[in-house]
Amino acid sequence: MASRNLSKYKAKRNFSDTPEPRGKVGKKGHLYVVQKHAARRLHYDLRLEHRGVLLSWAVPKEPSLDPEVKRLAVRVEDHPVEYGSFEGEIPKGNYGAGKVEIWDRGSWSTDENIDQALEEGKLSFNIEGEKLHGSFALVRMGEPSEKENWLLIKHRDLDMEVPGFMLCRPVETPPKGDEWIHEIKWDGYRAFAVVSDGACRFVSRGGNDLTVPDLQAIVGKAIPGDAILDGELVVFNKEGQTDFGMLQATLRSDRKDICYIAFDLLFHDGEDLKSLPLTERKERLQKLLPKPGRLRFSDGFENSDLYEKACDLGLEGIVSKRRDSPYRSGRFDDWRKIKCIGHEEFVVGGFTIFAGTRNSVGSLIVGQMRDGKLEYAGRLGTGFDERARRELYDRLEPLTRKTPPFTISDSKDKKGAIWVEPEVQVKGKFASKTARGIVRHSRFDGVLDMPTKAPQSAVTQFKVTSGDRVVDKQSGATKQMLADFYVAVLDRIFPQLQNRPISVIRCPEGVNGDCFFQRHLKNDVEGTEPIPVNDEEYIGLVKPEGVLGLVQYGGIEFHPWGSRIKDVRLPDRLIFDLDPGPGVEWSKVRDGARVLKELLESLGLKTFLKISGGKGLHVVCPIKPELEWDQAKSFTRTLAENLVKSHPKDFVSKMSKSIRNDKIFVDYLRNDQTSTAVAAYSLRARPGLPVAWPILWEDLDNWDSPSEINIANFEEWLDEPDPWANVDKSAVSLKKILKL
Repeated sequence: MASRNLSKYKAKRNFSDTPEPRGKVGKKGHLYVVQKHAARRLHYDLRLEHRGVLLSWAVPKEPSLDPEVKRLAVRVEDHPVEYGSFEGEIPKGNYGAGKVEIWDRGSWSTDENIDQALEEGKLSFNIEGEKLHGSFALVRMGEPSEKENWLLIKHRDLDMEVPGFMLCRPVETPPKGDEWIHEIKWDGYRAFAVVSDGACRFVSRGGNDLTVPDLQAIVGKAIPGDAILDGELVVFNKEGQTDFGMLQATLRSDRKDICYIAFDLLFHDGEDLKSLPLTERKERLQKLLPKPGRLRFSDGFENSDLYEKACDLGLEGIVSKRRDSPYRSGRFDDWRKIKCIGHEEFVVGGFTIFAGTRNSVGSLIVGQMRDGKLEYAGRLGTGFDERARRELYDRLEPLTRKTPPFTISDSKDKKGAIWVEPEVQVKGKFASKTARGIVRHSRFDGVLDMPTKAPQSAVTQFKVTSGDRVVDKQSGATKQMLADFYVAVLDRIFPQLQNRPISVIRCPEGVNGDCFFQRHLKNDVEGTEPIPVNDEEYIGLVKPEGVLGLVQYGGIEFHPWGSRIKDVRLPDRLIFDLDPGPGVEWSKVRDGARVLKELLESLGLKTFLKISGGKGLHVVCPIKPELEWDQAKSFTRTLAENLVKSHPKDFVSKMSKSIRNDKIFVDYLRNDQTSTAVAAYSLRARPGLPVAWPILWEDLDNWDSPSEINIANFEEWLDEPDPWANVDKSAVSLKKILKL
């Protein structure tokens, strides 16, 4: 067994002129690190700890998780273990001169005899890093030599074989005919159950693990061999119906009541079943499952009368599927979802006071959009608990107005009414409607909390040129799918961009090609106009169509300024980007956000939260446009520095990566006139096309990743409230807080 030493490493370096560690052979460990090295040519240094040193390879291109991509890896001299934490600038005139920074870090493992594998020219191993994970191989090309060329290859492990979910097209009535079967639409979280060697993991539509330990043990034990099931995580109420509210509550506690309802089988014992007819897959699945308990089978029914029965029981609806349909990732007409007509969304136009109180809602006076006009639809008078009555009052009282936002012909329907701006949307259940569209036997079923004025744009579809061109290999998304995404979120994202200078990340060849920031218009795009700032013209969005026009020109990611066109010198939003350094777990980022929230709100600021679609969280504070940028930036810098002083083990306020291990960088530097952060509801220009999505503070613990929502699954959250619907109305005076 050849001994490990650092003689070659030391011979190439002058340690009196380079900040690189001299180092020494250490003890046994399992460190894995990739360092981005901007030397004469940019490359990535892969390092694996073994017998007290870091085995090292120089990889000319960024390592990939794609099994089809094989990266050249040139074997170089062993490095000291201390080099695994090195970041900095190697001065000119020294070996490897240029900037070194940590690109990925974690641990590695292998079942092989490492020295023997290196000698034979093939080493298989597992990586658990922040960016790279799973099974890899290093394979030598040719015979051993002084400068060996190897290939870095990603294995097709089980993680990589988990497909995208097959989704339903929404329709109004169930299809008829023998070629269809019909299933209950369960009210829960969609998840794959991935079973291997008696262990189970649940994978969400966002590609993240959902942890339900005891249920995972049950499923892992019950399913023989390796398998991938598709189904729903649910909680049943006393009436035997799935209850999404109870599921959310259970997820915040011990998770003991959660069940898994399986309705499809994609893979079993090495056999890919996705191309088989649905009915055959369901037959195989049913034979695998034990007697109903916390793991259950979702049966299919031949009679479309299931829809009426589901609606009579107060269920959300049904899913109809073609018997012979294969399982495909994406949304197809072979699967259709039909919601019960008694479940609809309404716009609140007024309310009454609950008898005997002064600050609780008694009933909601609601309307619906019909032919582009908001029309009266009746009242929702039941379904409230005490907390909901008070919260609705607090939400609606600031929106009061003198007249109803829709026409009401019968004076008795106006009795006791307090009218409000039509800006809050709710869900309601009802038995039927009159000929005039007035609901009967209705009840309140929850707040959506999204802006519900007449749509800002009549855009319901937008065709782009080269619409079938793939812009993201990981998700398979096309340029047209990008446009469809922005059409779907247009009424949410446009208020975040409207009347602000913006920057756009354009990727004309897709996210796997070259991408770049664009701040200036080179073409006339409808809905945009040039904004002059300091002798330069920036992109300004004045109409919703401008978002889609920029998508036509390769735009993917949108970054608004924190000030408006009216006076770009005066910010109306402050932003803190919580960026976790190496070694920081997601739970620590969530806790750090709460610490920041408490500090900001103690000063009188309102805080709004979004998952970034990247690694961290963004906390935004709307302010009145009274102070200039240098004053706002000074305030945010002071606040960030105070946060570091009070929590030195958790936060840093400086960009230097050398001090960021195990700490969260409180990035206040975005609070500058031309600095930006990604917009709420914007796609991110990176593989998988994740979305920067606003969330509620009270739901923070329900999120397993800051990139959980992406272009493939975002529609699941479109039915949820918009937590940022009233962000601008929550602005406070920073000038008063600072007593200026």
